[in-house]
Amino acid sequence: MENSQTNTYSALGLMSGTSLDGLDIAYVEFQHIQGKWQYRLGPCTTLAYSEKWRNDLGQAIHLSGLELTRLHHRLGAYFGELAQQFIQEHQVSPQWIGSHGHTVFHQPKEGFTLQIGDPYALLVVTRIPVVADFRSLDVALGGQGAPLVPIGDELLFGQYGACINLGGIANISWSKQDTRLAFDIAPANMLLNHIIQPLGLLYDNQGQLAQKGQVNEALFEALNRLAYYQEAYPKSLGVEWFQQMVLPLLAQYPDTVENHLCTACHHIAYQIGQVLDKESIQGEILLTGGGAFHSYLVSLFSQYWPKGCRPVVPEAELINYKEALVFAFLAVLHQTGNINVWKSVTGAQADSRSGILYSL
Repeated sequence: MENSQTNTYSALGLMSGTSLDGLDIAYVEFQHIQGKWQYRLGPCTTLAYSEKWRNDLGQAIHLSGLELTRLHHRLGAYFGELAQQFIQEHQVSPQWIGSHGHTVFHQPKEGFTLQIGDPYALLVVTRIPVVADFRSLDVALGGQGAPLVPIGDELLFGQYGACINLGGIANISWSKQDTRLAFDIAPANMLLNHIIQPLGLLYDNQGQLAQKGQVNEALFEALNRLAYYQEAYPKSLGVEWFQQMVLPLLAQYPDTVENHLCTACHHIAYQIGQVLDKESIQGEILLTGGGAFHSYLVSLFSQYWPKGCRPVVPEAELINYKEALVFAFLAVLHQTGNINVWKSVTGAQADSRSGILYSL
């Protein structure tokens, strides 16, 4: 499995996030040289979900056990079809597929998390070994099961003061006294995309509508009072929390779409700034995830961030596919016998080699 001459590995990373935009696929090659990991990001793409898939996944939390199991199988087979098309189109030969799946339930305090997208269905279509279910072992060990990207942040992007992913949820990872720490900061694209739905749009392109709005001070203050922000990390967020805690506030403080979007952007920027300040994080902050394209949100960082922090927006491919890249990396770490989830990040009892190998 390892090329003994070059210590080179290859994997396909699959990521389906809470923003429901589509399936991210990235082919990545990794090298382990003199104790350090390097990567080369190859072909990558986002295959947008149809309206039906967005509806099905968006309603998954409300399905019966039978319906959810059916969706789990359908999604795995669909992932397999998309992965196989990608492999054929780009003529790549990954050793493994690292599949995040699509999160439906995430309640680590209750001891469970669920990502659907049947790995066996994915395996049978592609005939390539699949590593999946990366969160469950950590949750069983008392951890948050999230975020999982920080080990990639440390081993592949350790030159930055911190890494912030502006996906459905904004999360951060950074090193403190040679220990990697991380947690979910606040809802990000999950919140922004929900607000814009009444306009029939999937997202606010570069924040053009948010920029036209004004801050609803009452909503801004109510969002910032949410108890989650006072909790100690490790901690993580899920769709259930968003629906139970955030959506009622939007209803309680009605306003125009533009004003809600503007307020949400200020809220996200403010909460990130609070974390950077409290943890005395300095230097260049790597921004990835779809929110890095949100020009208005990024412009607010200068207002709310400590002066010693400077956002770095990398090339578009890394913005879009860093999470898929890291799930490819998690699969490689798993298959090379390495720890791929750190207790310092999740709060688990122990580090773990998380994930399950599905093979023929």
